[in-house]
This record gives sequence, C-alpha cells and structure tokens, in this order.
Amino acid sequence: MQIQGSTFTYGQLGIQRGLAQLDQAGAQIAQGSVSDSSASSGNGLSNDQGSASVEDGLLSLPEAKVLVQAGAKVLEAQNSTLGTLLDIKV
Repeated sequence: MQIQGSTFTYGQLGIQRGLAQLDQAGAQIAQGSVSDSSASSGNGLSNDQGSASVEDGLLSLPEAKVLVQAGAKVLEAQNSTLGTLLDIKV
C-alpha cells in the first residue's frame, strides 16, 4: 500500500521552498545593490525600484528561515513518530 503525501514529502518540500525563497531574496539584494550604485554614478537620479528590491529581499529572509525551520521540525516529528511506532530510538 502506497501512502500519498507522506510527512517526509511535506517536510522536504518546506525546506526546498525556504531555500528557494532564500536564493530569490539573495538575488534581489544583490541586484538592488548593483542598480543603486550604477544609478548614483549615472544621471544623478535615485533608483527607488532598486532600493525597494533590496528591502523586499531583506524582509523575505526571516520568512525563508521560518519555512526551513518548519520543514525540519516536520521531518523531526515524522522521524520521532516512526521510531515510536516501530519501537526504535535513534
């Protein structure tokens, strides 16, 4: 019998989504800092879109951290439950 949607899959998915969001936030921060320096040396106009990108990236970092931690806790609970059901402690 195959169980669809196991807790292992959900825990792993949470970790993957958190890491993907972390990558995206890092790219936003890096892209924003590059565009800010080029805007200030160019025509003297400020680049509000670049700073908004940096702020968005910085604000999404804690959310990514929580996603990874939640996924890890799901895997931890699944491991503990499975060990209890099989009378195995690791």
